[in-house]
Amino acid sequence: MGHGNSKTRLQSKDLEKLVEALALTTHFAPEEIISLYEHFSKISGSETRDGVIDQSEFKKALGIENESLCGRLFQQFDGNNDGSITFQEFVCSLSVLSEKGTLDEKIRFSFGLYANRENVITQNGLLEMLEVSMVDTGFIQLSEEEMVELVQQTFVQVDEDGDGVISFAEYEAMVRRNPSIVEFLTIRVLADDDDDDDEDDDSY
Repeated sequence: MGHGNSKTRLQSKDLEKLVEALALTTHFAPEEIISLYEHFSKISGSETRDGVIDQSEFKKALGIENESLCGRLFQQFDGNNDGSITFQEFVCSLSVLSEKGTLDEKIRFSFGLYANRENVITQNGLLEMLEVSMVDTGFIQLSEEEMVELVQQTFVQVDEDGDGVISFAEYEAMVRRNPSIVEFLTIRVLADDDDDDDEDDDSY
């Protein structure tokens, strides 16, 4: 879990300072950050009112059943790897996933989803992520043989030095050639003012 002040609900003065800082370092305006704080408070207090989001609360909020996929996403949000997501980490990650998030930001975020502890993507790791993503989203249906073939073809095309893994530089080059690869990382974080009443459930 978090430490110190990160485990308690922010006081108004602390929140005001944090909002100002986050408005300078993310793609959100101050009023959007304040709205995100309300979302964060609901999620972080859904099981334990400690001012941070743990993995169980994160999984419940996203509605993701697969533990592996949820764990990878949680690690990307948990910037300091302390096992919990603070409000600052929450906003910074959603900034990357928002429509204003840059290609550079989405490349780094998505690479972190696929890479192992050695900071490279292996064939087994990519196959695992493809499998769990398909199960959880149901967006694409491929057989086991088709998935293996897809992963192998990807490595033939992307693993330029032939060392059997995909480095960040190789992954970045691939995505820059085909930016649509990271389109799944663009989400509608906040509903527009005109349809807040009708579509709140469509935003994070």
